[in-house]
Amino acid sequence: MKLTACMAAAMTLTAWSGAANAAAILYGIDNDTDSLVTINTATGEVTTVGATNPSTESFYNYIGMTVAADGTVYVTDQNGFGVDGGLVVLDRTTGVELSRVSTDQASSGFSRAQTGLAFDENGVLYSTQTLSSAASLNTIDPATGVVTTIDSLAEQIIGGNYPSTIAFSPDGVLFGMDNRRLISIDKTTGDVQEIGSDLAGIYGNNLSMAFAPDGTLYVASRGINDYLVTLDPLTGAVLTSILLSSADSSLGLGGIAFFSDADVQPPSEVPLPAAAFLFAPFAAGLMRLRRRKAG
Repeated sequence: MKLTACMAAAMTLTAWSGAANAAAILYGIDNDTDSLVTINTATGEVTTVGATNPSTESFYNYIGMTVAADGTVYVTDQNGFGVDGGLVVLDRTTGVELSRVSTDQASSGFSRAQTGLAFDENGVLYSTQTLSSAASLNTIDPATGVVTTIDSLAEQIIGGNYPSTIAFSPDGVLFGMDNRRLISIDKTTGDVQEIGSDLAGIYGNNLSMAFAPDGTLYVASRGINDYLVTLDPLTGAVLTSILLSSADSSLGLGGIAFFSDADVQPPSEVPLPAAAFLFAPFAAGLMRLRRRKAG
């Protein structure tokens, strides 16, 4: 009986270990249908999870997306008509909007519509906002929507093309896309470094980006046609490109983000003290056996 209990504990731990190898899912927010979707990175097939607000007819302009370590999906509604723009939480299993906080700070003197969203390894939510001379790198308090500016990006961007999407690499480097140009951004100072540009022609101007857990950099384009490409994060060169397809006639990705259920540490079914208790009888038995042999 004791052996069965310990084996059950070991099997539970083994199952957790196997779950950690589960493939991450690429989520996206579709602006044309106001829906949460998943994207097959091998085929480009887009599958709808669900509409964000199925019972309303308001127009939403979802433009940024990220997923927190606990699986919470955040998107930005850049310029919603009929609703206030802001930071929005979506149900990852249904796509339905759960909550919304405004990111428009009246004291700022200009619109604080946020575009790019990304959590760093410490759980700090970073954003960019791209209103002409007010372009900046910011942090957002997810609970209140309060925006804190780190630095202006306006003077660092050439030709008025501001980073509308950002993502952290697995090793903690903040990247952005500046109208087809791959850049890195110092998250503490806002300093921008150009890496390279290879997204011309068919790929359009509206881009969203996300790093897979293995470090692969994906960029989704939104234009006449929608593509999912991978970029070399060292040079900005296009490595692969596939055309996105959806059962819906309309598709316009405003943001993408990876997440795996294995990233959330499961609750312990066998707490450490209990596991130690299960092992204790075996340890005691071994000690008795050793004493008999010694006698």
